Amino acid sequence: LFVAVAKALYDRAHFVHVGPTVTLLSGPVIRHIGPQPHATTLAWMRAASLVMVPSVQADALPRVALEAQAQGTRVLGSTRGGIPETGAMVAEPEAQEMVRAARTLLGAERVFGHDRALIRADVLDAFGPEVTTAKVVACYAGILRG
Repeated sequence: LFVAVAKALYDRAHFVHVGPTVTLLSGPVIRHIGPQPHATTLAWMRAASLVMVPSVQADALPRVALEAQAQGTRVLGSTRGGIPETGAMVAEPEAQEMVRAARTLLGAERVFGHDRALIRADVLDAFGPEVTTAKVVACYAGILRG
């Protein structure tokens, strides 16, 4: 999926793959850098215009998407593995859908800019430590009340 999307968007973007080796990762627009320390991965996220998280299986809370938004970077994911608050979603993690959505997001960035502070604020409003803690406490309080 990653390679298919990169090939389709070669005229608009360069891709960096951080993580375990994926076959066929090579070429002028794809750079595979392998597993990296967390701080390095966050730096790559901050430098990106878009982080794609095309989950192919269910993921109740896609941490990569949240971390990317906390760095002020747009996220493109799938409804199969994501939650709407983590950014733009496609119904299925298929190359054509990801390419269409990525083109839309990258085109909008060229026209309207990229408000990293707003993206970061949105994710903190929904998933910041205070909000998450309050939700967990409320959940346990409800359990204790029966």
